[in-house]
Amino acid sequence: MTVAIEYFDDIGKLQADPRATLALAQAHAPFDRPEWWALLQRECGIDPIVALAVDGERALVWPLARTGRSSRSLANFYSFTARPLASGPDALAELVTPLARDLRRRFSRLTLDRLPVESGVVEPVCEALRGAGWSVSCEQDDTNHWLDVDGRTFEDYFAARPGRLRTTIARKGRKVVTETTRFVDDARWRSYEAIYRASWKPEEASFSFWRAFAEAEAAEGRLRFGFAYDSDERPIAAQLWTVERATAYIHKLAHLPDAERLSPGSVLTATMMRDAIDEDHVKTVDFGTGDDGYKRDWMEGARPRYRIEAHDPRHWRNWPVLVRNALKARLAGGEKGGYRPANAAEGAPMATSHATENAIESAIDDPVDAKLRQVLADILALDAERVAAFDAETGLFGHLPELDSQAVATLLTEIEDRFGIVIDDEDVDGEMLETFGGLRDFVRAKCAAAA
Repeated sequence: MTVAIEYFDDIGKLQADPRATLALAQAHAPFDRPEWWALLQRECGIDPIVALAVDGERALVWPLARTGRSSRSLANFYSFTARPLASGPDALAELVTPLARDLRRRFSRLTLDRLPVESGVVEPVCEALRGAGWSVSCEQDDTNHWLDVDGRTFEDYFAARPGRLRTTIARKGRKVVTETTRFVDDARWRSYEAIYRASWKPEEASFSFWRAFAEAEAAEGRLRFGFAYDSDERPIAAQLWTVERATAYIHKLAHLPDAERLSPGSVLTATMMRDAIDEDHVKTVDFGTGDDGYKRDWMEGARPRYRIEAHDPRHWRNWPVLVRNALKARLAGGEKGGYRPANAAEGAPMATSHATENAIESAIDDPVDAKLRQVLADILALDAERVAAFDAETGLFGHLPELDSQAVATLLTEIEDRFGIVIDDEDVDGEMLETFGGLRDFVRAKCAAAA
């Protein structure tokens, strides 16, 4: 099998590539579409690197974002899900492993979150990453509340809601007027922003993102924009939904705190649920992420969202995480282990011991040599006189029991900070770390190159 793999930082070029068409056709939600990814790039500052793997008629599109040596899902807290799109089950099975291998050539860490269990991608992706040499951990990191309408009318569905909810809506509904529109205009958008800003919701990261999204969805007939008004015709609650492929997505909802006695959010939700079930004839309602209690009143199902963390064990910066993961698995829920210098308080920044510094400086004239010894003494909690006695042939990694894999990463990071140099992954090998002389020569060369 010959698999062609290409990466796109221009979403428009990806959409124009005919090889991606079969995979992109499998988009079943707003978060699967290139238009959503382009909005994340333009309005939220996310740097995309979307992978395309192709073998004949089979194609796989994996929306990712780039952050230095790491990559993560092309998503943020606006996204309900984030997943690779394959032209079919066989495409996922055949293409995800070679793509996982190629990603390891480019990145040292992958963080894949918001993976929907119902899409069937979690297990194949984990297996492919492990097969490609990644160290993989996978765990649930969120919950999605959803409703299977199951052919019911709104009346049948609503009769099964908690009694207190039905009573609240019956009482408050007489004092609140609701409307649902399928378009966006300036007046309604100003009302939405004002309600959201005054609500209990956290500060909105990008109103421009939602305005652009709402307008695009309205143009396609998918937008459902709802408002509730009090007796003075004041907008007191707003919700933004979309409907596609027989699923209603509840994206945004907010109400004014001073109108809480009218329960405008609940009354408006009931109106929009009625429209979605009886007019749009949806089969599913998706209430997004977050295990909020009020969602259980409206939704009947809950399903997990998973997070995969994949680390390339060849890269020294990943070693502390890999050691912690191994200890966590070994202890099976016991106290978490991890390297910490014996003389460092939990959570305290690393500091040079003045006694160590004085003892070493008095014995060593070379500034680079002396500083390196200080770092070794501080990080490994070694006696200053012992470190001052190191010669060029003194063994380090594989010889000092204090210098394990996790301590190596801590040591190299501290060397970077104190000497003002950058240590690349390809710099780290057994020869450089084997002896004190080898490490000293390496640091000297790095300092000279940085000068």
